[in-house]
Amino acid sequence: MSAVDRLGAHDRRPRLLVVVAGVLAVALALALWWALEVGGGDRLEQAEREATAVARERAEQLTTYTGPTFDADAAWARTGATPRFAREYAQANEPVAEVARRLDARAVGDVVDAAGRATSADEVEVLLFVDQSIVQGADGERRTERSRVVMTMVRSDGAWLVDDVALR
Repeated sequence: MSAVDRLGAHDRRPRLLVVVAGVLAVALALALWWALEVGGGDRLEQAEREATAVARERAEQLTTYTGPTFDADAAWARTGATPRFAREYAQANEPVAEVARRLDARAVGDVVDAAGRATSADEVEVLLFVDQSIVQGADGERRTERSRVVMTMVRSDGAWLVDDVALR
């Protein structure tokens, strides 16, 4: 082998290393992307399932009460909501509680359907279709309110909490 041939073979080794390193870098990037997309998708789907299940329960608690037990019926917010929402909920319920007691009102909420959409692994917006049967006073006349509710759920210390509720 001549000196020129040996020099050419020597020049190809660094190029080969660069090509192999480039291929490995691309493969690593693709593996990382796949792990984040697929693994992240699983985490988002799990968050949606968990938060939607809790939101269904909270929506029924939010729409179920009786006049005499109104305070106990609303107690779920102390542990099931963020501190900010718990304060807002308590303030909004003051006049509702008075009316419910005065009219001896009873209400039962039923979540007909719900669907969650994760904005992250720790925040999910849940659309709930809620039927609320309301009976006021001794006459026992019943009426049903049908509502669409968007409930924002956030994960805090492993628990899903209500952070916001909006009627649609």
